Amino acid sequence: EQIATQVSGRLPRRVVGGFMIGVALLLGGFYTAQWLQYVLTGTVPAVLDAVGIHTNLIAALDLSMVVSVGLLGGVWLWRQRPWGYVVAVLWTVKGAVYMAALSAATTTTLLLGPADDATQLLLWVPIGVGCLGASLVLLNGFNPQQNG
Repeated sequence: EQIATQVSGRLPRRVVGGFMIGVALLLGGFYTAQWLQYVLTGTVPAVLDAVGIHTNLIAALDLSMVVSVGLLGGVWLWRQRPWGYVVAVLWTVKGAVYMAALSAATTTTLLLGPADDATQLLLWVPIGVGCLGASLVLLNGFNPQQNG
């Protein structure tokens, strides 16, 4: 409760919460589409086929820890729940770092092989930039000296 009282009333919490919900739905939809394609056609998604592993550990981690926490944190922030601020800061900072790492890995595999498809960067870069911006907005809206 004390953290919520130290957050600026001008913080665009619905914009940040909506961004988090949107990213979570986008990632969840992406993985669900891959799963449905496999179930309906029996074709292994190209990203899994390229690495030779037919278990998508990244999807399992993203669905359980990124999508679910992004949805929960986004809704809590939208509704001004105290834990929404905490979860939103953690989620957006983690998202910025994680997307930077994925972008670097994708770029490296493009430059050194074996990959030749840069389309994943169209997902990683905007999400990373959005997470960085959202985390800066959230951290800038926090004033520990404010007493509510």
